[in-house]
Parts: sequence; structure tokens; C-alpha cells
Amino acid sequence: MSKIDIVMTLYIIFMIVATFVSFKYGSFMIRKTGLFIPQALISGTINLALGVLAIMGWFTVTARIKYTSFA
Repeated sequence: MSKIDIVMTLYIIFMIVATFVSFKYGSFMIRKTGLFIPQALISGTINLALGVLAIMGWFTVTARIKYTSFA
């Protein structure tokens, strides 16, 4: 496996975990408080923030990989 394969796998796993975490938070807090819109917005913000962190990590790692390894 090359570095890019490992990075891609970690990125996909991180995005799946981010979706799962935001879903679990949203469903738990909606049941606990009974408020849908505020908890759905917070859950969406958590998913967006974790997605941005994943993209920043992706750019950080791929910037260090030589572009000749993509070919």
C-alpha cells in the first residue's frame, strides 16, 4: 500500500466516524431535550467541523507526498 492509499483510507474512516458521532449526538440530545431544530443544527455543525478537520489533515499529509507518487 502506498502512502496515498493509507491517507485515503484514514480520510474515509474519519468521515464515517464524524457522521456517526454527529448522528449519535443529535439523536441522543433530541430524545433528551425534545428540541429538534437546535440539536439538528448543533449536530450538523459538529459534522461540518470534523469534516473541515479531515480536509485540513488531508491537505497537510498530501502536501508532504511527492506528486510523482500519484502516477
